[in-house]
Amino acid sequence: MKTFGDRLRTLRETRNWSQEQLGFELGVTKATISKWETGKVQPGLGTLLRIKELFADQSISLDFLGDGQVLYPDLALSPNHRTAESVAPYHTDPAVAQSSDELQLLLLFRTLPKKRQQGLLKLLGA
Repeated sequence: MKTFGDRLRTLRETRNWSQEQLGFELGVTKATISKWETGKVQPGLGTLLRIKELFADQSISLDFLGDGQVLYPDLALSPNHRTAESVAPYHTDPAVAQSSDELQLLLLFRTLPKKRQQGLLKLLGA
């Protein structure tokens, strides 16, 4: 199971940032980033909000950072509580990940060299 540290490392690597660069962006030390990524320490809510803002272009949520499960709260509602308006944007916009698994795949895909991306797309039949 992916941990917060695993998800943070993946996000950091999508930008090709070192731990030091991410620490600079968040106003913490490289050692703090290392402790988060290895699971020795967990960041507080304020820091999670800063991470969410820093990676806003990747549509991550606090739920994704916290437990990796629910990316969009409306999709977690029972079918009786969902509305067309609350669910439709997530199913029709191809630019937005629809689950934490889909986001994880996208983030990992972005870290691959261009040739490997093309090979993977070919393998998947795209």
